[in-house]
Amino acid sequence: MFRCKMVEFLFDALPFDAWRAFLLRLHMEKCPACQAKLLGLEESRSLLVPPLGRDEWAGLRARLRARIAAEPAGPVRAVRPRFERILRWAPSAAMLLVLAATGIWLSRQGGQRTVVPEGPRAADRFELNYIRIGGHPAGAYIYQPQGSDIIIVWAEKTP
Repeated sequence: MFRCKMVEFLFDALPFDAWRAFLLRLHMEKCPACQAKLLGLEESRSLLVPPLGRDEWAGLRARLRARIAAEPAGPVRAVRPRFERILRWAPSAAMLLVLAATGIWLSRQGGQRTVVPEGPRAADRFELNYIRIGGHPAGAYIYQPQGSDIIIVWAEKTP
């Protein structure tokens, strides 16, 4: 279910025909829930219309001409308003804007140094002379989180 929602989001976010075709093909090949909704070969064949014969084709053409002549003249093709075309690209533009803002924010945060308040250092308050594990010397790692009075000592056997 999550994969289907993610595919829908990516389908809407990037309105490129090649991307959408790739995304749908990949998803339909791997998603068992969506594969269960697809028609089988025999079911899809039953929906196909057989080709028309010459006599049927001539009758269809005459019916279509009569129907077109009966309809009032109107616009032949519906023109898509400009704002609809812009709205098609809106999710992609919003996603690009968010990624750019996040990248700029992260690049500015990466160069900043955090100011640690001056105070007694761990070496001034804590001293470790030696550590033994099983009667043998051990390696020690000392860690103190910033702004904390906790000192973590990790000891492990030396090889």
